Amino acid sequence: MTYENTSHKLVIVFDRNRSPEVLLNAGAHVSLGLGTLLQSLAKPLSYAAPGLGVTATISEHPIILLEANSSTQLMNLLVKVRTTDEATYNIFAHSMLGRPPTSSGRSRHD
Repeated sequence: MTYENTSHKLVIVFDRNRSPEVLLNAGAHVSLGLGTLLQSLAKPLSYAAPGLGVTATISEHPIILLEANSSTQLMNLLVKVRTTDEATYNIFAHSMLGRPPTSSGRSRHD
């Protein structure tokens, strides 16, 4: 398998102050959400694991994981992304437990 197609990249920027399970959940949600929005760009690849007898479906496009030191860095990034026509973005800012954010701006379960 070669990774020659880098015309489109999914960049996920995580808040390093969140727990791993919250980060994985958020990453999965934004990935699936963008995949739905950008179906015309989807190029699924089969990635076989012969030793396990399974095959996974993965994206041809690379996924780049970065971390921000604070929510302020994330907000500054959002401001910059909104000013470009070259990026499609998806924001996952709160947990999916159906509770509104508290007065601090965070959900109880973030």
